[in-house]
Amino acid sequence: MRIPAMCTALSLVITLSGLRVSAAAAEAAPAEPAAPALPAFADVMPDPSMDDLEYARSWAAIGIDRGLAKHPMDAAVLGPRRLRVDLAGSFGAYRIAVGLTEDGEWSGDLQDRKCPCDTEEMINAIAEMVAALAAELREGPPRPETRPETGTAPRSSGSSADRRPPLATLGKAGIGVAAGGLAIAGVGVGFLVRGRRLAGDATDESRVGRDFTVPGAIALAGGVALFATGLGLLGADRGKARRARASAWWSPGRGGVAFTGRF
Repeated sequence: MRIPAMCTALSLVITLSGLRVSAAAAEAAPAEPAAPALPAFADVMPDPSMDDLEYARSWAAIGIDRGLAKHPMDAAVLGPRRLRVDLAGSFGAYRIAVGLTEDGEWSGDLQDRKCPCDTEEMINAIAEMVAALAAELREGPPRPETRPETGTAPRSSGSSADRRPPLATLGKAGIGVAAGGLAIAGVGVGFLVRGRRLAGDATDESRVGRDFTVPGAIALAGGVALFATGLGLLGADRGKARRARASAWWSPGRGGVAFTGRF
């Protein structure tokens, strides 16, 4: 009679010990964190053909929550637009799309990324893309960097005394005379090129029709002389302008009078 009672008691002890071990293991095991709720302005569109379709929405919600924790997104900035995350593929071959939609259509730039990664890396990729979109909305699109052109240095306008004075009447006349001299010299060169022309069908050089050599030489010489005269007039005008720039003024001081000028 004692043996069955002892067996029954031993069975009870073993059962109670197993229950305690199971309870301790359950307490020690970390509970899986629940997926955060999606913001009111966010949508998640998982591909119906995904292998882990029942978990896709929760994974995307976790990624959105992490991204907005880095860069919050103001619903007022979005206006009628909504944040959307599309998720497709399977473990090791995910495809993620993050962007804004308006009336169900993509609006603006779309971030599309292939992610040959595990689930945790995929969630972090969603967080990174959402954070980048939120930062762009808050700070605006990046502006192109403007760099100064190489080999050029900024020029200062300088004072009125450092600016080159305009041409006076003498200088303008010099330019006109020089241009006229070049034209006349060109006519002279043309005459010299033509040279002599026989009259009719004559071949004997003693029967000359027209000789352009002498007029050509005279025109060339006169043109060169006029060109040199024009340069002289222009030089005289520039010299006069430089002398006009030399300004002398005096200022009385305690020790005498000071004279300064620019030459």
